[in-house]
Amino acid sequence: MRTKREHLNAGRRILYLWFPNIALDRLRRITRGRDAEKLSSNAMVIVRTEYGRRTIVATCPISEKLGIAVGWSLSDALALHSKLLVAEIDLLTDKMELTTLANWCGRYTPFVAFDESRKEIGERGLWLDITGCAHLFGGEKKLLDSIIDRLCHIGLTARGVIADTPGAAWALAHFGGLSSQIIKPGAQQAAIADLPLIGLRLPISLVEDLSKVGLRQIKSLFPIARAPLRARFGLEVRRRLDQALGLEAEPISAQISHSPDLVRFVLADPISTMGSILAVLECLLERLMKKLEIRSLGTRELKVSLYRIDGQLDKLIVSTSQDSRDKSIFSKLFFEKFDDFILVSGVDVITLEATKVDIYQPLQSDLISQSDCINSEISVLVDRLVNRFGSSSVIRRSLKESYSPERSETAFPVSSNLHYTKIAQSMSSSFKNTLTVRPLYLLQRPEYIEPLTEYNRSLPFQFRWRHALVNVRRANGPERIASEWWLVEDYYKTRDYFRIEDSDGRRYWLFKERMKQSKKKPSWYLHGLFS
Repeated sequence: MRTKREHLNAGRRILYLWFPNIALDRLRRITRGRDAEKLSSNAMVIVRTEYGRRTIVATCPISEKLGIAVGWSLSDALALHSKLLVAEIDLLTDKMELTTLANWCGRYTPFVAFDESRKEIGERGLWLDITGCAHLFGGEKKLLDSIIDRLCHIGLTARGVIADTPGAAWALAHFGGLSSQIIKPGAQQAAIADLPLIGLRLPISLVEDLSKVGLRQIKSLFPIARAPLRARFGLEVRRRLDQALGLEAEPISAQISHSPDLVRFVLADPISTMGSILAVLECLLERLMKKLEIRSLGTRELKVSLYRIDGQLDKLIVSTSQDSRDKSIFSKLFFEKFDDFILVSGVDVITLEATKVDIYQPLQSDLISQSDCINSEISVLVDRLVNRFGSSSVIRRSLKESYSPERSETAFPVSSNLHYTKIAQSMSSSFKNTLTVRPLYLLQRPEYIEPLTEYNRSLPFQFRWRHALVNVRRANGPERIASEWWLVEDYYKTRDYFRIEDSDGRRYWLFKERMKQSKKKPSWYLHGLFS
């Protein structure tokens, strides 16, 4: 029978990555090449301003050799070394950089979480749940060496530890003294025994209270009974100790949620040409469609992630209006997406994920009606337009019941379900009596015109529109249109519409607007064009 510890940590492996100088590393990358000689010889520090006092929160190795320590005031450090390079801490930029690193670490595992325990002092960390993932990279040692080497290549100082529990991995990364370390399953108690109590992520005040009674190392807590320890120092000490030893579960919330319908391709060498990427994508599409077919699913959205060797991540998303498992449709959409894509550096891992899936019911080709064929052709066209120009740029217009012309239609982005036949039928029935008297083009809003002379029926003989003089040859009307009675703002307005033809054969749709029970002279507006 398994013990409680064995049950909680059966097969679980956690990798913790600690970035002790993430702000200093960013400063080095920003000034790389431009001030390389200056950076190599001068000391650097990161400071934080609080209540007018600038305190050092991070130091480089050169600063430490000079005797400058974290917690000093900047004035004391400058008195010791006047040529000190100083930068202000930027927690927001650190957070953005850590988010980028978390996305990039998705090449190793989909479960990546932030460590927010000590973010105020300019250091950051990531937890990676690599349970069941290490064999894909040749084992835990090769996986850890690969991560550390790649992070060093892009200019980041990192320490990595693999252990059974997040608490043990955190303690060893901060206080173990090694850049990379792997703790064998079940050996976390011996590994963290000689570490200081701060390695249990306890508050500083609590660590000071424990040191007053002679408890300075983690191993000093092992023989102490729970009840006296809890009575004097509270529940936090025992809880953190149990989490580090694996006696109490410590869940990790993934930063990014991934769909279970995901396929991955790990390349032996980086690729940097579009032809190679599209060839890998074809292979991934075939694997993913087979995976969806086994579960009787279809997808409407696919996301491809390109993990670059410079620590960045590129994502491309294509979507369709209907569920599909046709590899050729998605292949064409991705091909059009990659036409405008610029690859900055090589790619060594590519993943393809179905982010929107649903039950898929394929249609039999012999039983498809003509309307279904029309819907299928339109959906393919819409998919290509949406993926090229964006969903907000491809709109569909629909009739709306209203007396007012500007309210008689509505425009909205193309939805996921296209019912072209129903739309066409409703539009044809509504257009039977309106196509002959309504313009083909309606202005977004009516534009004021200046009538110069008028007929006896108060029709303009000449009018000026957009600084151009228009001579009227014939006119037809009026057609009185009033808004709905519940529209209070337009209740007292009436419009008389006229169809006007000028001397060049152009036809306009004008209206004369007046207020009910008002003696003011009516105003003329142009609302649409027939041709």
